[in-house]
Amino acid sequence: MNKCYFVPDQGVVVKICATAESARREVEGARVFRKIVITSEPKVVDSRTVLMKIVEGEPSPAFSDQIINALVRDLLRGSVAMSLKTDIRTSAFSIQRLIDELIKKYAYSQDILRFLTQLQKDIDLKPLVPIHGDLQKENMLISPSGELIVIDFEHFCYAPIEFELVNSMFHSDGNCLDIQFQLSELRKITDISDELIRKALVLYALKRV
Repeated sequence: MNKCYFVPDQGVVVKICATAESARREVEGARVFRKIVITSEPKVVDSRTVLMKIVEGEPSPAFSDQIINALVRDLLRGSVAMSLKTDIRTSAFSIQRLIDELIKKYAYSQDILRFLTQLQKDIDLKPLVPIHGDLQKENMLISPSGELIVIDFEHFCYAPIEFELVNSMFHSDGNCLDIQFQLSELRKITDISDELIRKALVLYALKRV
């Protein structure tokens, strides 16, 4: 479990990540998403410790659903646009690397192995984009100028855009994204696979076991 310590006199937050990989994802995710939203610009202090400057903003639940939906829509559009600009398929943060780890974990189950192997083939046919991995209202703030601030990138990866919706679909509570709105908006700009969403939900469950 991560731990965060606020140091207000220095304007920073010290985050102790659960693993060194989580710390690396925190930094990489913030770096990539900084192209489309405001982030905290974290820096790795040691293998698991990340230093982040405090970003001024109000919690997103304080704002109307209409405002939050529009800001998240623009974030997702920005993510989709970046699929054309970055060579990310072989990145250490690619969703394919996570599936490789799960293949090792579930080597005893032929059914799961078949599922994971086919999922990798399906993903190979889709563009990979930056995915926050835990995009929810608690991880979003809104700046005084009305811009979206996103925090907590420890689950960052490169994956098809469908994977950004899975966390909210899995939990489906008041903290989650408006999935129906975001799906309808995404379908206006890119092909969305309902089958891949279903498979991504299974993958999400396998990760949590």
